[in-house]
Amino acid sequence: MNALIKDEAYQTNPEADAIDMVARLSDRFHNTGLVMPATQRTIYEGIAKKIVVNDKASAKKTVADVGCGLGIGSYILSNEARFVWGVDKSAENVSFAQQMYAGSLKMRFDALDINDFPREVAKFSVVACVEVLEHIADPEKAIAFLKRLMGPLGSSVGWVTLPNRNSPLLQKDKPRNPFHVAEPTASELYDFLTKHFKYVVLYAPDLETLVDLDTDVTPVVCKIEEPLP
Repeated sequence: MNALIKDEAYQTNPEADAIDMVARLSDRFHNTGLVMPATQRTIYEGIAKKIVVNDKASAKKTVADVGCGLGIGSYILSNEARFVWGVDKSAENVSFAQQMYAGSLKMRFDALDINDFPREVAKFSVVACVEVLEHIADPEKAIAFLKRLMGPLGSSVGWVTLPNRNSPLLQKDKPRNPFHVAEPTASELYDFLTKHFKYVVLYAPDLETLVDLDTDVTPVVCKIEEPLP
């Protein structure tokens, strides 16, 4: 059973290989004129805005973008941060990001598997994990990596998003997206995250509207602070 899901009847998917994000970007642009889904852009722009709101000296902030894909979200965050480290398990995605943003001294991209990365990592002021956990078979390992990137209360804040199975847009018995391992409810997500962080707050994608555990908004954005041992 996936650690995010409490419903024993729910059918999870196996973890998929790295998704061809370059092809998906091309298809999306040809079909919609967008290089990033509108909701995902809203989330990244909301996180960037929070960097400014939380600290006027935002140029001093460092940000980790975990599961950065092609680096578009990392670029949005870099507009308000001193430095952004984007990581993704796909070497192809990382190569694309490195070439696209080669002229920026504020961003670095590395290919690594967050499920198995033994080296020490730095602490970051902000940790973003947007549309990632639903793709991972063992979310406990992914959360353990996020906790390694975060410091104590007041020094780091994390933002984690996941689809919300309460939404009428999603299926109740299995993930609607075949590339998703699991799509939890907001309540399941909250219960999972509160085992790992002292403070968890749920938001709508605008990062301004608070939502409750019964919300049908999707995706749900979680603000996480103070990792627990």
